[in-house]
Amino acid sequence: MLPEESREAFKADIAKAVFVSTKEDAERFVESNPLLKAINQADRDRRLSDAEKKWREETLPKLLEAEKEKGKKSPLELQVEQLLKENEAAKREALIERQKNRAIAKANEIGVPIGLIDKFVGTTDEETDEGLRILSEALLPWRDGAVKKELEKLGSQRAPVGGSVAGGVITRESLQTPEGRRAMLEAAKSGAQLQIQE
Repeated sequence: MLPEESREAFKADIAKAVFVSTKEDAERFVESNPLLKAINQADRDRRLSDAEKKWREETLPKLLEAEKEKGKKSPLELQVEQLLKENEAAKREALIERQKNRAIAKANEIGVPIGLIDKFVGTTDEETDEGLRILSEALLPWRDGAVKKELEKLGSQRAPVGGSVAGGVITRESLQTPEGRRAMLEAAKSGAQLQIQE
């Protein structure tokens, strides 16, 4: 037992002591004491740094690898994707070929040179028709102007009309034109006499 004279000093020391019975009491005591607060914060920082380092070394590489695997496609998915691309390309080629054939028929109908068709083929009937319309509107007047200009250079010659040369005279120059050849054939079929003039 404690001697009587030391009991009062012991009671004073005990009163100064902190009794911690709950976690909240311990946290309040640590927060109230600057030295304990600094030690506690340093310990927390060290544990947090260790946990972060461990996470970066062990968990992060696994997560990154899993993300890389997500982006990769299976061989079956790659094959399906390739087949879809090839199918789309084949459909497009068939559509262009169909439109080109349609454009050739239309060009023959309106008298436009077929060599220019590729540039005016669309992906729909309407686009192809519009392209050919624009081409014919630009080309046909130009062709008519060029023919008229050539005829003016050669001088004005009247080509014989079929049936009107029967027993008549035809010139060599008129045989160079389609109308002149047609007139000569008509005369030959009918048995008429033709005289070719130089």
